[in-house]
Amino acid sequence: MDKFLTMTVFCRVVELQSFSRAAKVSGISAAMVSKHVANLEHSLKARLLHRTTRQVTPTSIGMLYYERCKAILLELEEAESSISDLTERVSGVLKISAPMDFGRLFLMPVISEFLAEHPDVGIDITFDDRYLNLIDEGLDMTVRIGQLHDSSLVAKKLAASRLIVCAAPHYLSQHGVPQSIQALSGHNCLSYSYSQKKNEWVFNNGKGKSESVLVSGSLTANNGIALKRAAIDGLGVIFQPDFIVTDALLNGELVEILPGSSQEFMSIYGVYPHRRFISSKVRRFLEFIQHYFEQSSSSLSTSS
Repeated sequence: MDKFLTMTVFCRVVELQSFSRAAKVSGISAAMVSKHVANLEHSLKARLLHRTTRQVTPTSIGMLYYERCKAILLELEEAESSISDLTERVSGVLKISAPMDFGRLFLMPVISEFLAEHPDVGIDITFDDRYLNLIDEGLDMTVRIGQLHDSSLVAKKLAASRLIVCAAPHYLSQHGVPQSIQALSGHNCLSYSYSQKKNEWVFNNGKGKSESVLVSGSLTANNGIALKRAAIDGLGVIFQPDFIVTDALLNGELVEILPGSSQEFMSIYGVYPHRRFISSKVRRFLEFIQHYFEQSSSSLSTSS
């Protein structure tokens, strides 16, 4: 068997704590994963994994071997990447994920231009507003918006988006225009379900001071476009990124509320797994996105 493939499969078993998940990521059967590990243990004459019905964990020797394997595989990938960079061509399939609305509205135009300039690259993209596990899903990178909490991942800031409170003119004519942040608590506020604090809206005045308000409403949804549609229909107030609502603000379907109260920006990041190494195709794609958005604007509010 290919020694480097065997080492790669073994590392995935350790990281995912599962033969079946490692098989899925590797694109082989669980039986073949087991065979790779068995051959490895036989050649090393050492038990590398503890196996139970619930999970797989490395032995002390297995963990030591894992750390050495990971270092070797990263060195190998870095060597291959350096050659790729010298030729100024990148190739292979780039597996990424991105939030649904941001991905459709803003990332797809970037992808189209990137693929036109890099004909040897293919992109396999998943649109999902959830935070997918990069290793479990076999992803090279993902785009995330807002606060990041996984310290094992590396993040590169790509752009920023301003959060805007808004509602339809006919909703405001019926229910009144909130004159303060705290007044929002008396309105039907439509929340984004994947937000960490979906019932608490936080505002930053741009001078280091923040103010929050507890809100409630008749609709919670996991999609910003759906919330915008509900707001346009007069259902209530939303607090959404500019790339979701700018078109509706420009055509008058929505009206910004308390425009001087919020200078709150959400950062948009490109996220990838390894601190020590980033593959050439991921690095090239991140640089391309960053340059694209810098050329467009410092914020995404002017796009539609």
